[in-house]
Amino acid sequence: GDSVCVSVVGSPICPPCSKLSVIILASVILEVTHTEPGVKGNTATNATKVATVQTGASINVPLFINEGDKIKIDTEKGNYIERVKG
Repeated sequence: GDSVCVSVVGSPICPPCSKLSVIILASVILEVTHTEPGVKGNTATNATKVATVQTGASINVPLFINEGDKIKIDTEKGNYIERVKG
């Protein structure tokens, strides 16, 4: 695949044989650190609210998601996928 040269302050310029490999996961599981409580009885289809996850990112999530819940997030689009149990 493609290789990328990364220079670090104080290190020699990229030796010809150095390579950096990065694997980007399709999804990550993060904990919700802040969100407003969902309103009981609000069952509108696809209704969402904003939640902040442990990285500080803001994600639109379904109304049933609460602080402390773990959610799976699509890393390419930054979208909520599902709530993770356990």
